[in-house]
Amino acid sequence: MRDFLLIGGMVLVAILVGGVLFFFGPASLQSDVNSAISANGGSTSTSTVSYTVLVQGTNALSVTGRSNYRIRTNDDLKTLWVLIYGDHGVSAIPTVDFSKYEVLAIFDGTHSNGGYTVQVKSLTDANAQRLVVVDHVTPGSTCVTTSSITSPFQLIQVPKTTFPLTHTDETRVSACP
Repeated sequence: MRDFLLIGGMVLVAILVGGVLFFFGPASLQSDVNSAISANGGSTSTSTVSYTVLVQGTNALSVTGRSNYRIRTNDDLKTLWVLIYGDHGVSAIPTVDFSKYEVLAIFDGTHSNGGYTVQVKSLTDANAQRLVVVDHVTPGSTCVTTSSITSPFQLIQVPKTTFPLTHTDETRVSACP
């Protein structure tokens, strides 16, 4: 019985000390925990976001540098489409319900030869932000590539969010036979 009371007392003291530190401890501890919880609707979990590839290619006409775009209106999508395909529009502009979705566009920039690709590797929501992991593939030294200028890109449709976007670029070298 004595051991039970001793253990129970230690647990009670630990709970009290934790509560005192949380409510009266350093302000940085309180704000970090509270902002993480409230920003994600009371949860700090990470959720995978599904997406649909709208178009992917290797020759974006007017986008020469590494860049990302977040498209929230049909007019902005039309403007981006002209940057990719010019005024001729190789294919029809995809239909997107912008009341439910938005479009993310990833451009790898201009390369002096082929063998380069860019694509979304993963998409997650966590801590009140949406993280896009971008996979950049470069040709290996044994790869046979075209000797033409390329500009890889990908457009994806994602569920609409108010979260700010952040991205991480990962580069890997293609292993060619």
